[in-house]
Amino acid sequence: MLDAIVVGEYERAFYGSQYALMAPLFDHYGVQLWLPEAGGRVDFAAEGDEQLMLALGVQSKREITRTKIRVRTAIRWQADPDRKAVCSLRTGSGTAAITGSSDP
Repeated sequence: MLDAIVVGEYERAFYGSQYALMAPLFDHYGVQLWLPEAGGRVDFAAEGDEQLMLALGVQSKREITRTKIRVRTAIRWQADPDRKAVCSLRTGSGTAAITGSSDP
């Protein structure tokens, strides 16, 4: 049986509201949860730790959604034979778009 779960990267631990579903199970079975963002052990009864875990879950969900969009965009771009390279550059005064042919 597990005594503790140690999470190195919160993005890989809980997505959205998964923590709220899992915390009661961890508590019931006596499994501790350790997370760097919590400063060590997560206290399942502490409202502050619950809020932190909720915020981290939302942030993780946002990161996964952003990654899905990037991957789908890259796949669509690679599958388009008439594609043009499009790149946006962030500058101090705003964003500039650069377009050009994708052929060498």
